[in-house]
Amino acid sequence: MSAVGARGLPARAGKYELLSLLGRGGMGSVYLGREATAAVAPLVAIKVPHAHLTEGAAETMLEDEARVLAHIVDPHVVPLVALERSDEGLLFVMPFVPGVTAAALAKAAAKAGKPIPLPVVTRIVCDALSGLAAAHEARGPDGSPLGVIHRDVSPQNFLVGTDGTTRLLDFGVAKARGRLQKTTRDGALKGKLAYMSPEQLHGTEVDATTDTYAAAVVAWELAAGDSLFLGDTDADTFRRVLTAEVPSLTSLRPDVPEALDAALRRALSEVRGSRYASARAMREALSAIVAPATPTEVAALVRELCGPLVDAQAAAVRGAEAEPEIATVVDRPPPSVPVLVAPTPEPIQVLPVRRRRVELVAAFFAIVAAVLLGALLRVRSVGDPPAASGGPAPPPADTASDRSPGPTASAVPSSSASSEPTASAKGAPSSPPPRSGPALPSAPVRRPPPSCDPPYTFDRHGRKIFRPECF
Repeated sequence: MSAVGARGLPARAGKYELLSLLGRGGMGSVYLGREATAAVAPLVAIKVPHAHLTEGAAETMLEDEARVLAHIVDPHVVPLVALERSDEGLLFVMPFVPGVTAAALAKAAAKAGKPIPLPVVTRIVCDALSGLAAAHEARGPDGSPLGVIHRDVSPQNFLVGTDGTTRLLDFGVAKARGRLQKTTRDGALKGKLAYMSPEQLHGTEVDATTDTYAAAVVAWELAAGDSLFLGDTDADTFRRVLTAEVPSLTSLRPDVPEALDAALRRALSEVRGSRYASARAMREALSAIVAPATPTEVAALVRELCGPLVDAQAAAVRGAEAEPEIATVVDRPPPSVPVLVAPTPEPIQVLPVRRRRVELVAAFFAIVAAVLLGALLRVRSVGDPPAASGGPAPPPADTASDRSPGPTASAVPSSSASSEPTASAKGAPSSPPPRSGPALPSAPVRRPPPSCDPPYTFDRHGRKIFRPECF
């Protein structure tokens, strides 16, 4: 995965910028994102597979889902925008549709102690049945039926948009002609156990009525505000499905018409021949019993029951518009190349030119003053000779000329100081000719300690700092 952004998310996946986490499941994570290199890019939902699922069956499943969706065009099915290959594996790109799942809506209604109005239930289920009808009737480029069966119809895969329209999600385990992946393993069950038909549990052939059976389970649960077959264990759920224990809706909710209860019981029949022949037929039957709510009414209920979820999505969208980059990106890479952001070093302080010049001049005069002070101290340490010697006192110039000169500005490896005259030439008079007389004891020569070679250091900004003890 690419570099981590300010919100703890990967900065990119392939050519897409990841802006917010929308959800996480067993196969991967879904992010709000957009194409990073496009001048104008719509927000999309990007399904990124988990790292351990980037090869083999998981990739094949995404490829199969893309092939299925490429032939389903319906306003009640979330379509495919692109299937991109990147270093993260295959990226499944879909339009971003703000909204909540039917499962989240049912949970919010139960928490609020408010049953979902029956017209809203029929609108949600009839929209989903429209999407299923489009999938079941899909044809390939040659005009032959694809035989698409969703096999994972559940409230988690009903996306109830903030626009009041419900759309089908996740055709990842759909059955269709030409699928590359036949099964994940021998006898594998496709879908969620509590929404599987008896034929799925028995491992026999499935058809369109398998999906309408699952849609009837969802409709029953949305109306009842409770689970139909879900048990405490998988074995308990399995038993409930096979024994077809379907309580009467009218006994649980008095406002449910008998006709609606009967219609759902028909769709939930264990015998496939007794069910509605198609998703389209079931949709027409339900809408004739309870007139579906308008999209505006559904949208209002979504806002009422799931306001915090809707607000969180809206905030993510606003953040995406206000913050075009959530992580530092080093240039823009080619598509499908992850961005690696190197750690930023401590910034180097660059001094203004005038300030540096002043500091260099001050350092030069400090050196000159140190040299002169050293010369004066040495003269005083020698002092006047004793009177018994009878010789004339030597002038101070002799002492200055006999001692070793101190460091000069020209000795400092600095381009700015090399053109200046040396401190000894500037601060000491020329020595007079030697005089005759008794030899005087030479002044002791002070040698710099080893640490004075060189007599300076550099600070963290690269400025030269002279050692006071060396002068």
